[in-house]
Order: sequence, then structure tokens, then C-alpha cells
Amino acid sequence: MTYRLSINEITSDQLDALYQQLEARESAIATYRAQLRLEQARIARVRRLIDEHPVAVGTHLLEEALDEPPVHNAGPSLREAAANDRLWPLEKHGE
Repeated sequence: MTYRLSINEITSDQLDALYQQLEARESAIATYRAQLRLEQARIARVRRLIDEHPVAVGTHLLEEALDEPPVHNAGPSLREAAANDRLWPLEKHGE
């Protein structure tokens, strides 16, 4: 079992580190949510294509639907996401 510091035992540096980890995780969650929205948009385009052409959906139509650029992308860039990933601690848990 992991020992947890009480509010009276934690130092300001440890608290700052916790806030940095929290911020990094929130940023990573935002990145993954943005990616999820993009993937959901791709699925919606394919479903719309299947609804419009229920009998003959060829691979070229599917590729076209999947290559369609997203309307809006407010998520972080790939560089920002990679920087956020480096902030995650590389610790094994549960040992």
C-alpha cells in the first residue's frame, strides 16, 4: 500500500510537482479528446457515405470520405502533444 502525505506533511515543491502532473494529464486528456472528435467525424462521414450509397460503396469512396479534412480542429498540435507526453512520469504503479 502506498503511503500518502497529509496536508500538513506535503512541501510546496511536492505540491507544485503535483499541480504540474495534473496540468500535463489534463492537457493529454484534451489531446486525446480532440483526436477522438476527429475519429468520430471520420466515422460519421463513412456512415453518411453508406447512407447515400447503400448498395455500391467502393473503396475509392471510403478513402475519399476518410481523407476529408476536418471542419474545425481546436486541439493541440502534434508538437504540443509530444511535449505534453514527455511530462508524464515514467513510473510503474501497483508494484
